[in-house]
Amino acid sequence: MKKLLLMLLAYLMILPAAQAEIYYNTEVPQDWYTRPILRLTAIDVNRSDAMLLECGGEAVLVDGGSGPERDKLFAAVDQAGVSRFKYLFSTHSDNDHIHGLKYLMETGRYQVDLFTSPNKTSYADSAGYHQMTMKVINRMHIPYHQVEDGEVLTLGDAKLTVMRCMKNWGANNRSAVLMVQLGNSRVLLTGDIDNKTMRHYVEKYGADAIKADILKAPHHGIATIPDEFRNAVNPEMIFITNMQEKTSKFNANLKGRAPEIKLLYSGDAAIYMETDGTDWYVWQKLPEEK
Repeated sequence: MKKLLLMLLAYLMILPAAQAEIYYNTEVPQDWYTRPILRLTAIDVNRSDAMLLECGGEAVLVDGGSGPERDKLFAAVDQAGVSRFKYLFSTHSDNDHIHGLKYLMETGRYQVDLFTSPNKTSYADSAGYHQMTMKVINRMHIPYHQVEDGEVLTLGDAKLTVMRCMKNWGANNRSAVLMVQLGNSRVLLTGDIDNKTMRHYVEKYGADAIKADILKAPHHGIATIPDEFRNAVNPEMIFITNMQEKTSKFNANLKGRAPEIKLLYSGDAAIYMETDGTDWYVWQKLPEEK
């Protein structure tokens, strides 16, 4: 496993720095959908995480939001025309990440090829959400896979590289993080890691391995982002799985330190991000714009 991780990091470090251009609320080129496209939808599930990845006719749902927001989750998946998931990917077992996945599987409306998680099937969280989810997985006969640090999953032409802090710093910090890449375009999905773990990632992987065009703000914009981590990732855009009005500390901190970074909030409205591996096109229609 250590050899695999070193090979992976060596591969990532020879890649060119993220240089993709990001266009906001702009029409795509006429031949856009003749190209291989990676689409990421940050679903509006209030203050919780649910992100739909699509590429090459395959789909992955990264977290499913909290249980009370499940109707929004189902509506977004149905609107995308997705009825089959190559993976359901659980970053960790908090309610606002895993509970929607439980309800989605329970409907029986969607085919799930594999449920992936950083946790063992026997993992017991204090609130019991992992155990509840495992009961549904077993009842629906869905295969289960525990992902490892450095593991690479595929989605069409895109690669999803699993990164993890293996320190005993709590469930949030042991969230499974995903570096999603198509061509030279990269987006880093961070789960609920905090400042200590963000600094650890810079030391563990190096700046080249975690550099990305787009960053999901860790822990719904509750955690601020240390300068070392922000400088290493060097994102042009950060999206926050929360409402703007609920993240005033995060907003003030970032705008004071890196005002050039574009901030979008999926708790205010869904965010759609597409790339051909070279450029990004990003759309968000806020309620007053509808």
